[in-house]
Amino acid sequence: MQCQDDGNCLCQAGYEGEKCDTQIMLEDQITITKITTKTSDVKDAQTDDPIFIKICNEKLLDCCETELENPSANDFERDALDEFDENLIGECGSLSVDDIKTVTMRIEGKNGW
Repeated sequence: MQCQDDGNCLCQAGYEGEKCDTQIMLEDQITITKITTKTSDVKDAQTDDPIFIKICNEKLLDCCETELENPSANDFERDALDEFDENLIGECGSLSVDDIKTVTMRIEGKNGW
């Protein structure tokens, strides 16, 4: 447990409470089962470059990052809605959605976005 000067403490992953003595039961947590993206309908909005999503939740002090790739679809085309279910989102499928702090997307490659 790490405590700041103002008395707020950060518990290790899997624990919560004023004294970090309450274990969070993962089976009681709501996890990510699907990620949906919408590509804009402007000229050159599409990309063939790899797209990654990083999700961090504050409660468990945990993050996951995964490539959004559906091998059976042409992802990230102009004006397209793409869905990535739990079979396509890797380790992010086990991340609790409680207290999500940040969601960041990034692209690798030269195609731009």
